[in-house]
Amino acid sequence: MDGTGKLYRGFVLVGLSAVVWSLPWAPGFTALTVALVSFQAPMLVLTVVALLVILNRSSMMGDRRNRWWENAILAVLLCFTLFACYHGLADAVAIVAG
Repeated sequence: MDGTGKLYRGFVLVGLSAVVWSLPWAPGFTALTVALVSFQAPMLVLTVVALLVILNRSSMMGDRRNRWWENAILAVLLCFTLFACYHGLADAVAIVAG
């Protein structure tokens, strides 16, 4: 099967997964919103880590590579992001679980 068929199947599966939230025992829309926003937090962690890696590579940034204080700021942001990610995911699991 070509790539278009796999992509189409993926879209159909994502669309059908919305049916789960319409079942009588499923959590409400607020829980869905909180869960989805909380599950996006790991992507923010990956973004900050990617910034740290990319901005410190002299092969990519040349002379404009990060200095120590810019790395310190990004490290603090990474700590805040990890803290928020952990608590957001814990809260989302608690809300969805009931």
